[in-house]
Amino acid sequence: MAITHSAVATAADDPTAEINKGEWNAAHTIETQTILNTHVANAAAIAESKLALAYPTHQALHVASHANGNADALTPGILAAIHHAASAKSALVDADEVSGQDSAASFGMIRSTWTNVKAFLKTYFDTLYAEKTHAAAHVTGGADIIASASTTTVGLAPLATAPAANVLNVLAIANGETVRTDKALFDATNPIMDGSAAPGTSLLAAHRDHVHASDTSRAPLDSPSFTTQATVLKLIATPATVTCTHTGTAIPITNATVEVTTDGDSDEDNGTLANGTAGQILTVYVKAQGNAADSFKITPAAAFTDGRTSYQFGPNPLGRGVTLVYTSAGWCIVGQYDRRTSQVYAALANDTLAQNYAVNSVTKLTVTAARSITTTVPPAGCDATLLVLTSGTSAYVITFSTGFKSTGTLSTGTVSAQVFAVHFTSDGTNLYETGRTAAMAA
Repeated sequence: MAITHSAVATAADDPTAEINKGEWNAAHTIETQTILNTHVANAAAIAESKLALAYPTHQALHVASHANGNADALTPGILAAIHHAASAKSALVDADEVSGQDSAASFGMIRSTWTNVKAFLKTYFDTLYAEKTHAAAHVTGGADIIASASTTTVGLAPLATAPAANVLNVLAIANGETVRTDKALFDATNPIMDGSAAPGTSLLAAHRDHVHASDTSRAPLDSPSFTTQATVLKLIATPATVTCTHTGTAIPITNATVEVTTDGDSDEDNGTLANGTAGQILTVYVKAQGNAADSFKITPAAAFTDGRTSYQFGPNPLGRGVTLVYTSAGWCIVGQYDRRTSQVYAALANDTLAQNYAVNSVTKLTVTAARSITTTVPPAGCDATLLVLTSGTSAYVITFSTGFKSTGTLSTGTVSAQVFAVHFTSDGTNLYETGRTAAMAA
């Protein structure tokens, strides 16, 4: 390969000496194989002549062409190479410089220190973000304190306010406020007296050992004194008596106990019950029954507290009762029972046929002839016992009729002064025989 160049130099060409740019005065054709180390001025020239093959003495950073005789152009790649080849520094200081271009002066080259760069950035960012502040003191390790036992040190919580004695301050915010502040949780005000229930509006709490003042509007339990006459519910201890009919008869409520008699017309009689006074206790029971076919019920002015609109005593109500307590919700049924209103044991006249176990629980009977006995039936669950006493040496047969369900008739035998015992249990409709004894000496 050969390079041809026109004459441009003024010095004489000396082929035996090293090539010098001043020696070009005629057209030359240079064969690359003739360029030897002895023909160039120095090692840099050797590299230039072999790599660039242009003007041997030009610096390697110049471009291979010129622009109409002007200075060589400095390309971005060349500038980047220069910067990348510069010495590295990891620990910058404020006096270190950075280069740039001035937009206000045709983008001419400028330089500035890091001190100026940081000042510029701070001025700019202060318009965008609030300045970060630190607490006056830090805990070990450098973290800001959240709160301090001291009342003068400010961390990430508001400045604490020392409370008065017996008062506790808490960080809180009230309705309508936008900032949390210390607020007293307790104060030294005495609690109010008892009164009507209310949720209250105070934002202060009471100490757990607080004591309410005595309510002077109420009489104390111990030695009360009254400025006016007190209203007291008075119930008459003596039982009230009333005969009820099927059309409805008012049950007295001024007495603690009411004894009811049915009217004997073989239907359901009704006792109407007015509202009472809170706390009032009332017992109602059927003391007398007009006939065995009568039944009885209580109908309150408002439904019982269990939702029933009436209380049914059922058929054969004799001896049955109920205990009621009046509450703000109405009459409450608190007890139901079977109450024997006559003597429990009855020694009946000879040959008495009606045993009336709705009233009596035990009867004793002597028969002088064959007899068929009957009974009214007590409430379910009640027991009844018949004692049969023999008289003379004649045997008589006893038949158990209305109201009884027995295992059979009873023969008295021929031995005088003997006793048979027959036991029954009620289901509310009949008395069922549960056992009988053999003859025993009276």
